[in-house]
Amino acid sequence: MKTLFRFSRGILFSGLLGGLVAVTGGACSKQGDDPKPNDQASFDLDPNRKITLSLTWTANLVAENFLNAKLKFAVSDQSKVEKVTISKFKPWMPTMGHGTYTDKQKVIVSPEDPSVLTVENVYFTMGGPWEIEVGATVDGLPYDSKIPVTVSGAE
Repeated sequence: MKTLFRFSRGILFSGLLGGLVAVTGGACSKQGDDPKPNDQASFDLDPNRKITLSLTWTANLVAENFLNAKLKFAVSDQSKVEKVTISKFKPWMPTMGHGTYTDKQKVIVSPEDPSVLTVENVYFTMGGPWEIEVGATVDGLPYDSKIPVTVSGAE
């Protein structure tokens, strides 16, 4: 299924939904049939500064489970990201018109690297195509993005 990634800075990318999608510099590549633990998807947030957001799940994306997501913000020119705050990490299922529980989510900033954050207790109520709406401030600049993910149904 073809989908579009739209970011708040007016950038539009296209890719394939249903597998791991890596977006860097406008190029897309599919790496496997389903996202697995420790697979990583990268998304450009700002082409001028070359800020990327990498998302890694710590377990298989299966509905009705609490999952953890690791977020890594990086700058391609190798300069250091000094500070990141997350204002939103909201799973949304556009085909059904609903989100899911976010009251148990907790954002933890890595004590070793302020550009690495973990969102604990992410919950998907059902299997299917979802978007993660991410709101972040990176070194004082706000960014919003929608990251497509496919969640397997509960077993």
